[in-house]
Amino acid sequence: LVQGLRRQVRDLELEVAGLKRQLEKSNGDMERQREEADRWRGLARETAEKLWDLGKALERKHSRHTSLDKRRAILDLLQDPGSALLADHEIARRVGTSPKLVAHWRRRLAIVGRKIRLLPVVPRGRGLWGGGRPARGGAALEGKRQRWMGYPVAVIISDRSGPPGKRS
Repeated sequence: LVQGLRRQVRDLELEVAGLKRQLEKSNGDMERQREEADRWRGLARETAEKLWDLGKALERKHSRHTSLDKRRAILDLLQDPGSALLADHEIARRVGTSPKLVAHWRRRLAIVGRKIRLLPVVPRGRGLWGGGRPARGGAALEGKRQRWMGYPVAVIISDRSGPPGKRS
């Protein structure tokens, strides 16, 4: 009787060990399948994003945007800190223009930025700056004249270094 019970216990222990191995194997298979499914989901997401970008680029390329619209889009991307670090080719792809045009506007922005940071605004001529002269039709204005802030400051990029007659 005891030996029969021992044999049954040993058989049950072997069966439990076999079931444990099957469970561990199925857990490993399940993890591998989960990782594979996650990989396929990521691949599908990346593909969908690439197709979306491609569709948007084709839409921009084949739609009739004016050069003003394209310039505004380029300047918006170049002035945005997040997209300003992108390459000219990538910005051109997103806007639907040539990388040469993006490089042109990037250089212009850099020049304007340097001029604004480095050069002080020098009041010249007559008008709202006030040249310290009395007004034409009557008495001088009392107190110092202030520039009217209604219009933004226009930055002009030119290479003129002096009067037109003295250029070489």
